[in-house]
This record gives sequence, structure tokens and C-alpha cells, in this order.
Amino acid sequence: NLRSSVQLSPKESINIEIFCDNQELVNYLEKSQVDLMGLINIKELSIKKKSEVRPAKSIMNALSEMEIFIPLDGVIDLNAQILRLEKDLKKTTKEWEKYHKKLNNPKFLAKAPEEIIAEVKFNEKELGEKTQVIKDNLERFKN
Repeated sequence: NLRSSVQLSPKESINIEIFCDNQELVNYLEKSQVDLMGLINIKELSIKKKSEVRPAKSIMNALSEMEIFIPLDGVIDLNAQILRLEKDLKKTTKEWEKYHKKLNNPKFLAKAPEEIIAEVKFNEKELGEKTQVIKDNLERFKN
């Protein structure tokens, strides 16, 4: 949930920008706009082509047919969010390094059962992806 990722209350009214080139989906979103605005507590909903400029200082969720952005400037304390993300990045990077070291340790690979190795690989991959998402969010918030 995008709101919870930045600790934004569902009671807080927000702006949403959707970028979509699928005209059928755009038509559906436009027809459903009033319902969506009430359901998700949206102040303003903009539907744009994917070729248009994305909002700075925002969070984003990419789906197969569209990208959903919530601009955060003036909605949350961006400096506090940046500090929280930097703390999360340090913690996540440290966890990733732990799994990465195990996978680069020949003794571990030789002695550990396959299911443990698979679990460590899974955790390393998940934490690597989480690290990248945090870095991307930091980049968006700082610019």
C-alpha cells in the first residue's frame, strides 16, 4: 500500500497522478473517477499519457498498464521521511550483506542443505530489491 509506505493516514486527502496509454483503461478510470475519489479519499485525480513528466518528490507503484504516483510535497515531512528511509537503507543493506556473504562462502555452500541455500538466496534477492526501492525513493524525495 503506497500510503502505508510513507505512513500517510487513509483519512488524509491526497492527489494522485496516473500515467497510462491504454485508452480502454483510461476510459474506465475516467468513468469511475468519482467513485475512486471517494473510496480512496482523493482530492485530485489526474490521468496522463506515459510520455508526460512524472511528479517529483512522490511515491509510485508501477503496474503492467499504468503507473500511479502520489506527490508528497506539502503532504508529509519530506526531511523526516528521508531520515527514515536512510535508516531503513542502512538496516536493509546490512541484512543483505549478511546473506550475500553466506552465498559467497564456499564452506557454507558445501555444507548447508539445499533448502537453506535456497532460503538464503531468496532472502538476498528480496533484500536486494528492497534496497533498490529504498534508494529509488530516496532519489525521488531528494530531487
